[in-house]
Amino acid sequence: MAWKSIVGLLLYQRILTAIHRRAVPTPTTSSILHAGDSAALATKRSLEGLPFDIRVLITSFMSRQKDTKSLMLSCRSLYEASIPRFYRTVTFPTQDFDTDPLVAMLNPDNQGLQHIRHIEVESDLSGDSPDQLLHLLAHLLPRDSLVTFSFDCSLVSDSKNALPILHQRQRSLRTARVSGAVLRAESVLHAGGLQNITLLHIHIHCSVTKPGHELLRSLPALKHLEIRVELPQYCAATDRDFDTASERGYASEEIFVAVFGRKFVDGCEAEAALKLRSLSLCGLNLTNSSRLLEAVDLSRLHSLVLQRCENITKLLASVKPTGLPSRMSLTNLVLVAPEEWHVDRPKDDESIDDFFKSFHGLESLTIYGQSDETIRPSCEAVAAHRDTLRLLFLSCHWSGERRAKCYDADVLQECLSQCTQLEELAIQTPAILLEREAESVRQYHGEFAFDVPDTQPSHVWIDEKLRLYATEYLTQSPLINTISIGSKEYEFGDVTYLTSYYTRGKLTDAYGATKTVAIEMKTKYEAQDIEPVSTIYNIEPLDGGLLRYGYKHLV
Repeated sequence: MAWKSIVGLLLYQRILTAIHRRAVPTPTTSSILHAGDSAALATKRSLEGLPFDIRVLITSFMSRQKDTKSLMLSCRSLYEASIPRFYRTVTFPTQDFDTDPLVAMLNPDNQGLQHIRHIEVESDLSGDSPDQLLHLLAHLLPRDSLVTFSFDCSLVSDSKNALPILHQRQRSLRTARVSGAVLRAESVLHAGGLQNITLLHIHIHCSVTKPGHELLRSLPALKHLEIRVELPQYCAATDRDFDTASERGYASEEIFVAVFGRKFVDGCEAEAALKLRSLSLCGLNLTNSSRLLEAVDLSRLHSLVLQRCENITKLLASVKPTGLPSRMSLTNLVLVAPEEWHVDRPKDDESIDDFFKSFHGLESLTIYGQSDETIRPSCEAVAAHRDTLRLLFLSCHWSGERRAKCYDADVLQECLSQCTQLEELAIQTPAILLEREAESVRQYHGEFAFDVPDTQPSHVWIDEKLRLYATEYLTQSPLINTISIGSKEYEFGDVTYLTSYYTRGKLTDAYGATKTVAIEMKTKYEAQDIEPVSTIYNIEPLDGGLLRYGYKHLV
């Protein structure tokens, strides 16, 4: 991972240096003009002399789409090598959509057309644009080219006729996400074009009009299921009181029955439980989740995402390892609590710790429990996966009243030092309340109240403290190249506290001895330039979309 980043940066630096080495022509210095033209010609020849696969490797280090486009426009020698990467994923904008550029892109003479593998249509398209877009893609895309297709717009009646055509022409399609209308696309169910679909995304924001189990039975290859619910809108559509916990529970139970069907259908027992590899739930109350437990074998899951869900621990308590010896396949776990309601953790509640200690093998763990203390495991429970854990996104929020339940910095540091395989780390620290009086700081943060000098600005001291923590984490975790420590933006007096990003550096003393130090980056993009394969900085727990980390390893 590290050598690839270094090689890519060196190659990229040489390319940019060569491109911009052209001298500025002046009316009086013909020799400088001649030297500039010679340098440009030499650069062109040197790049064109590289093997094509090396040029493709160079372009693969462009982390953003706009960087790839700039490279295509500024360097003719790398134009053809940039085409596959530029066209691999096509995203259509949410506004000012024009069909003319789409028709031009779908021209058979466009050599980039054969490289399209992923298409994403965002959610704010309105009017006839989604209908026209879907028909053009269904009829003009090359056959069997798409691998994933995400269509986050509400379908109209004409659009349903284009979906079967799209699925029949794209037989390599493995992921089809049609949000807001998947339970209404009856024509797709009878088209026989869903045999290869492995991922289904269901977005429910109003009443469910068609039983989902008919759709699930038409997907024999289904391995990944996502259910995202806008529970306030659903409760309003079904005349339920969203502000009452029991009503939210009943509404969620009703959704589970609509999606999976009842246990007994027409007097006959329902089919066997779905054997999924990943399950993602968003926006549900899991108090009454018995139908989910009957419909899905949770012990076989490789990835489980419970995002903005209530009563998460009640569902986790029902997930038991199977087999002799007992084991579970779970490698990716995401737990994100909703912000609307705060849930305290009773002193005798050890259910989340018992769940983590009941199995081993987690590789990716994301926990954001600012409002729900019941989903934050102890450091000892996290350490049960120290031999396999590679990615850790951990929230450490607490207030003064619950300070005894927080993660102690020394204990957390000792826990992380045991995770020898850790490659990516992001720590969401508590909300820092800073004032000039040390007593006010100590009330909220015992660790941040020690020896705060009166002559030094508070934010400078905090920066030094966080940099020290980052240095210790990087020293103890040799596989980590970048790390972030921070939280949301907090402003108190003279202090503006933002997330800090650090990369690994080396400090050599006068005697030749070296030690690891944390070098602070200004933005996450600078950190990603150092470690372009890092994915943890793209995790936004409270964002509107689902967290899908891990699917590239599962599909």
